[in-house]
Amino acid sequence: RGPLPLSEALDCAIQIADALDTAHRAGIVHRDLKPGNIFLLRSRTGRQGVPHVKLLDFGLAKLGTDRPILGAVPTGTDLMTVEGQILGTLNYMAPEQLEGRTVDARADIFAFGAVVVEMIAGRRAFGGSSPANVVASILRGPPPPFGGPAPDVPPVLRHLLEVCLAKDPERRWSSIHDVLLQLRPVAEERGTDVRTSPAPGGRRKRLAWAAAALIALIALALAGFALAGRGSTVPASAGPHLLSMIVPDDTIASYGDAPQLSPDGRRIAFVARDGSGSVRVYVRELDSEPAQPLPGTEEGALPFWAPDSRRIGFFAQGQLKVTALAGGKPLTLAGAPVPRGGTWSRDDVILFVAVPNRPPFRVSAAGGPATPVPVTGGEGTPAFRWVRSFPKFLPDGRHYLYLGSEPSGRRSGSIWVGDLDSDESRELVSSTASALYAAPGYLLFRREGALVAQPFDPATRTLGGSPAPIAADIGFNPITYQALFSASDTGAIAYQDSSPGSRLTWFDRDGRPVGPATPPGNQNNFCLAGDDRIVYEVADPLSNNVDLWVAGGAGGAPARLTFDPSIEFYPVCSPDGREIVFASLRGGPPNLYRLALEAPGGEVALLPQADAPRIPNDWSRDGRLVVYSTLRPDTSWNVEVLSLADGITRPVAATAAEERHGRLSPDGTWIAYVSNEGGTFNVYVQRFPPTESRWQVSGGGGLQPQWSPDGKELYYITAAGSLVGVPVTAGTAAMVFGEPRVLIEARVTGWEPTTQTAQYAVTADGRILVNTATDAIRSLSVILDWPRVMSR
Repeated sequence: RGPLPLSEALDCAIQIADALDTAHRAGIVHRDLKPGNIFLLRSRTGRQGVPHVKLLDFGLAKLGTDRPILGAVPTGTDLMTVEGQILGTLNYMAPEQLEGRTVDARADIFAFGAVVVEMIAGRRAFGGSSPANVVASILRGPPPPFGGPAPDVPPVLRHLLEVCLAKDPERRWSSIHDVLLQLRPVAEERGTDVRTSPAPGGRRKRLAWAAAALIALIALALAGFALAGRGSTVPASAGPHLLSMIVPDDTIASYGDAPQLSPDGRRIAFVARDGSGSVRVYVRELDSEPAQPLPGTEEGALPFWAPDSRRIGFFAQGQLKVTALAGGKPLTLAGAPVPRGGTWSRDDVILFVAVPNRPPFRVSAAGGPATPVPVTGGEGTPAFRWVRSFPKFLPDGRHYLYLGSEPSGRRSGSIWVGDLDSDESRELVSSTASALYAAPGYLLFRREGALVAQPFDPATRTLGGSPAPIAADIGFNPITYQALFSASDTGAIAYQDSSPGSRLTWFDRDGRPVGPATPPGNQNNFCLAGDDRIVYEVADPLSNNVDLWVAGGAGGAPARLTFDPSIEFYPVCSPDGREIVFASLRGGPPNLYRLALEAPGGEVALLPQADAPRIPNDWSRDGRLVVYSTLRPDTSWNVEVLSLADGITRPVAATAAEERHGRLSPDGTWIAYVSNEGGTFNVYVQRFPPTESRWQVSGGGGLQPQWSPDGKELYYITAAGSLVGVPVTAGTAAMVFGEPRVLIEARVTGWEPTTQTAQYAVTADGRILVNTATDAIRSLSVILDWPRVMSR
């Protein structure tokens, strides 16, 4: 787009240098600084506001001392080098990178000089018609000109950039901090405002939390412009720096699972799905290029670090497991059928929640029995049945934070301090999401969508001062209550942004999108009430509550069906389309409720409240039975049926493995469900009422089985997120399955891929309604040096 005005180029250069200085002080070398990884963020009020620089893609970043980066320059025209060879983008790579020599922070100084020259001159500092010519220009070419006499470029700036671009790293500036110190006087002489931006807390009491967080940290919600955009001045030091870490190219980070920074700040763990559909825990070490999946973490979720930053705990296949980064088979420690987080003390004690409405358990990281920790009240008391989730140890390894709430709903939730050795708990602050302690002495928690920090003394376990905003648009899982962030002991925070969103979309039989059925939003399970109305879950972004809505039909706009302050989810539509059965948390663990669509808010419970969760799966075509999944202490998740006539329940699939997603065939003589008896969830079919015979339908993983309206086809979601259809022929004693055919490629989304969900539906005329993501999560945000906000 041509050169920037010199004052604007200096503004950008100062912020880039300041961000690099923060990263270098943390031991991080970017190694791929270029215009494509630099964005200017401006306020929503217009282009006249102060823009802020955001550095993106630390995907090639490394820490500390180097090892040589070996490889040869590839041929062809692609300026990005191939995997396993030189790392970086050729036009901005230092000579030592190209030659495979030791690389340190001075390589970023070289790239910085090349970027600044490009901003001023309007063209690349080192160009060429081929990669070979670019390399030759960098290795042997003269210092790049600014074009013509360039009278506006002060000699001191020319000299500064020439030193940045010295071929020999020993002749460059020794640190980007030195460059920053020299840039500021140049900018001041040009009349550029390089004042530090005001402290973010100045208007805290006058702004909503999310708005204050926008001011505090470069504002994730601001509109982004590329580096070549135009604008006014930028601050010389905007405090903490917001970086983006790109996940591997063939993966998508799982929404609803917080990225976890290691205590030493050198690694980040996150859950992601690869191109084949496999969900695993990935770990990124900052001194290596790509994130790598940890062996043995298939179907992993909710990872958490050991204090030594060399081991990780996680949950998979209904169990708590730990594994070492050095390798080896994961160790299974305890059952955890509905996990809600874990934490690891310096004494090698792991505290975890296996089921939300049960006390947390403690277990040795080396193995042994898991025992419940004391909680307020005895078994059978209301306090005993409180929901406790996402425990986090305090530094003493005895006390821990947790999110506690009454079973009736999250609006009564608070952050509490518990004690491993007693039933005493202390309430700290109201909150609807998980929280954690972060050095040097703060409680971090989510409030109205923003991440806030409040002074906290871990010795006395008391709060002080007032909460201050750190970042806006922090993600939140509306089912587990987890706030999607973590913190290291070194002043870094990692988080997912707020939900990428989804919408219900119609497809034809050939997988072509026909059109949207609902507006974009944070939507999840749904069912079809006839062929023209849709009942679906919606998470409110302000209250974090989940309610049921209906869309379509003669009513036009979507209308709300449930109004209780607790969560209502998992709708199942009646065969005539007039009623639904759904699950609600209003009395404790999920229970079954029945509601007529013409009488919103008039639901009634189908069964007395129990300590075991019940999740509806299906409603028989004759209207007599409701199929649901429930958790039993001796057999884990089972599929059961409820007779609506007399309220009698009976098991259908109940083994030591997990059975879920029960679906009756249209004629009521077969039932499909999923089981993980082989270690991975697959689809099975058996007679109904059940007999000893059953058939496995999917081979490489399957979820959410559904029958076609005529019973001649069985659908399910593959491990890759694709919808497939399998022809079925039912005999008197057996069922024959044809070859599966992919109907829709890898588009199905949802909050909980392995639990009881309904993310698609098929109509009698062959149309398919699918919950599709409006955006994929391909990067995670990292804040470096966030305590600087609190020190102002």
